[in-house]
Amino acid sequence: DNTPADAVVLSDWQWGHWISGIAQRKNFVDGYAEYAPNVNTRISGLHEFYSTCRVPEGYGISYIYMEDWFAERYGIKCLGGFEEVYGAAGIKIYRV
Repeated sequence: DNTPADAVVLSDWQWGHWISGIAQRKNFVDGYAEYAPNVNTRISGLHEFYSTCRVPEGYGISYIYMEDWFAERYGIKCLGGFEEVYGAAGIKIYRV
């Protein structure tokens, strides 16, 4: 309910399948790789994002899904440059 129906969401691979299946949004990468082809390239881009917050280009990514515990555990400190559009229960969604 916090993103347009045509949104493409960047999240860790473990949540990608849920984003596609439950939220009915496209995702950048998922654990099944059925909705996100070229998974190795995407995983590399995801790891770069975690250290730099540089959003991978060419995928139409418009939102970021991040759980607070995950950002803290992996030291992702650069999310402040994005607009937070949702924040509750330890989950944040940012607009790119």
